[in-house]
Amino acid sequence: MAAPQERDWRESVLRSGEDSDVTVCVEGRDFHLHSLILRQRSPFFKVQLAPSTSWREAQTGRVQIQEASQKIFGILLPFIYSHRLDSQPETFQDVLDLLELAEFLQLADFAEYLLASHRKELEYMLDGELKTVFPISAGGERTGTGYREQAIADS
Repeated sequence: MAAPQERDWRESVLRSGEDSDVTVCVEGRDFHLHSLILRQRSPFFKVQLAPSTSWREAQTGRVQIQEASQKIFGILLPFIYSHRLDSQPETFQDVLDLLELAEFLQLADFAEYLLASHRKELEYMLDGELKTVFPISAGGERTGTGYREQAIADS
């Protein structure tokens, strides 16, 4: 993980876009970013943006991401730069989409980070999601035993 001063610098250049040298386009929105940081944090970007590669993205300085929405990429972007999220996923589907994008970008430490730093919020979301799947019986008990434990074990 980056030292606090380095993290502050990375957050600052992300916000300002200063000295950006690559554009990542997601759903028509351009994110002006920094290839050095992207290559350091993501094996996906390391391959596509390596100076010595013949990939079109390295030559043009433009990467198209079709595997995510602007919203999800925007939530994940601060993690790429500073190893933390500035905003929280709003729904359980957002969490799943974040995990899928992180896997696509090969951010091996994201799932562990998300679970460690947002466990309570994730459990609350999961509980709410499970309430829609498992109805409550007349006695006020959920049908099915160990639904929460099984869902957590399955994830």
